[in-house]
Amino acid sequence: MGGAGDLAVRQLPVVPVLIAASTALIAVAAAVYRLPSGGTVQFALVCAVFGFVWLIVLTFQVGLAFRADPSGHVAMLVPALQLLGSACGPLVASFAIEGDDATGVPLVSGGFALAAVPTCCCRPPGSSRARTPRAPHEGHALTTTDSDTDQRGAEAAGARPVEY
Repeated sequence: MGGAGDLAVRQLPVVPVLIAASTALIAVAAAVYRLPSGGTVQFALVCAVFGFVWLIVLTFQVGLAFRADPSGHVAMLVPALQLLGSACGPLVASFAIEGDDATGVPLVSGGFALAAVPTCCCRPPGSSRARTPRAPHEGHALTTTDSDTDQRGAEAAGARPVEY
């Protein structure tokens, strides 16, 4: 299923897909909230939809991060933030549980999904203009290697220096 997201992120627009996925997650939360007691088959189907949407969303979040920051620095934070959300979401949802009654948990989940929609529509300040990465020193040529000692080997292998 994650492979479907990898293929789709190259073909579909990022923001509309994330908004549609958030809407789907709201529908999943509403479906869980309305499930009858003992509806295990229906619960399993709703969980399957949730799992599919969740895996698609993960790849599109990375796409959105690259859109916001073409250098890729923000995209490296996406997995850590996803793990943080996976930990904090259940913590917040636990406050909606009273005794054996967990009917408020899907409402918390739907609230988080609803809160995600406006964040997809917001643009960071200055995002309308194209950003270009800057070199650490003016006039300094950067290559695809990590150290100066590897530069001669990289040039021998055909790597070209990138001027910023």
